[in-house]
Amino acid sequence: QPLAGTRCRLGRRLRGGAISESFEAEHIDHQRPVVATLLHAHVCQYEWSATAYRSEVTASGRIDSPHIADVLDSAELPDGRVLVITERLEGITLQQAMRRELMDLHRVIDLGRQLCAGLRSAHDAGIIHLDLQPQNVMLVPQPSDRDRAVLLGFGAAQLVRDHGHNPRGSTRYSAPETTYGVGDARADVYSLGCLLYELACGVPAFAHAEHDELPVPPSQRAPERGISKHFDAIVMRCA
Repeated sequence: QPLAGTRCRLGRRLRGGAISESFEAEHIDHQRPVVATLLHAHVCQYEWSATAYRSEVTASGRIDSPHIADVLDSAELPDGRVLVITERLEGITLQQAMRRELMDLHRVIDLGRQLCAGLRSAHDAGIIHLDLQPQNVMLVPQPSDRDRAVLLGFGAAQLVRDHGHNPRGSTRYSAPETTYGVGDARADVYSLGCLLYELACGVPAFAHAEHDELPVPPSQRAPERGISKHFDAIVMRCA
């Protein structure tokens, strides 16, 4: 049976966290496999907050970019939760890929360019991500053996503004200001720099959540990787 108040049948649970949980699902109208993400009721405790979150996620799905997941539908449920339906992408998350092996530098640079393209499209549309981390990047295999990087998890910016802090909690990729409920496009650039640093070096840019000092350049952190000074300059500028 469809989830009450929706046109969506839920299947296997994919992942869950402090603010939401995602399931494999089937959308009755679209007749296609999708991903259903349910935002917990306590996160959207005010009606205007739930509406604003839903609007922001839906707007991100209208961005014409191969690096941003399509949003097919959304709804506010009677119990206060928000449901967002997105395309189901076949592949693995960047988090899963990082656990398997240290990536070749050419692949790191290619993924970085794709993520930059996705973020630029979002920023040009006035949408900020504020939760860029490996679990929110999907790697979709392509016939050319070149993965397509797709950004997931839009809507966090609305939650940060509403709650006065990041309800997901600080991560080692989060810009410090998001802890206090603020952040703009520069926070996404900061997160991208932290992500590229770890992809290139195999270790986080910052050992702790407190980002008090700049890390050493990637080429010095992992000299055996042959990282160029140009890559150093780009990543360090993000911080």
